Amino acid sequence: MKQKMIERIHEAANEFRRSTNRTMVNTTKRTISENVAIEAQLAKMTEKTTEVHQDNQNLRRFVTIQKHQVCHAAVELYHISYIDVPN
Repeated sequence: MKQKMIERIHEAANEFRRSTNRTMVNTTKRTISENVAIEAQLAKMTEKTTEVHQDNQNLRRFVTIQKHQVCHAAVELYHISYIDVPN
């Protein structure tokens, strides 16, 4: 009877190990799939971030150029109005 109880305990332990292994395999597969999906999303986000950063740099350059042009136009307007003012 004692031997039979020991065998049942071993059988239960073996079944538990098999069940755990199946669960771990499924969990591992699911985790790997989720990681692949997240990596793909991160790659897209990185690409979009780089694109937005480049657009931002281009806009900053454009604004700087526009500011210089406005400044030069203001200086020219000042000179023109200063020169054209009769004494």
